[in-house]
Amino acid sequence: MRPALLLLSALATAACRPSGSHQASTPAPPPSAATAARPQAAAERAPAPASSSAPRLDARQTECVEKWLKGHGLDDYGNPQGTMYAGGTPTFDEATGRAVDRWSLVAKNRPEALQSCAVPVPP
Repeated sequence: MRPALLLLSALATAACRPSGSHQASTPAPPPSAATAARPQAAAERAPAPASSSAPRLDARQTECVEKWLKGHGLDDYGNPQGTMYAGGTPTFDEATGRAVDRWSLVAKNRPEALQSCAVPVPP
């Protein structure tokens, strides 16, 4: 019985051994007709970069807005302290796959915070 266990163990070990030499030489599969006909499909699934209409703050304005938010009992996004976010942050919408700039959220939630620190709020 022991020789059978040894043989089985040796086979299991050999089967689990990584082999990478032949994997690197495998060429990538050619794009299918559906992919070639609709190249933007991959771009639609990829997360979009932060909005280009996000407010731009310099170091002084950033410090001013952060102080304003903290003084009003708000978190970094203009919501009440202790607000819980799915995924840990409100800057990524898992449903759409789009990222949102932090300052865009502040502008949406508390435009008065930006205005009090002389930050132009985009329309």
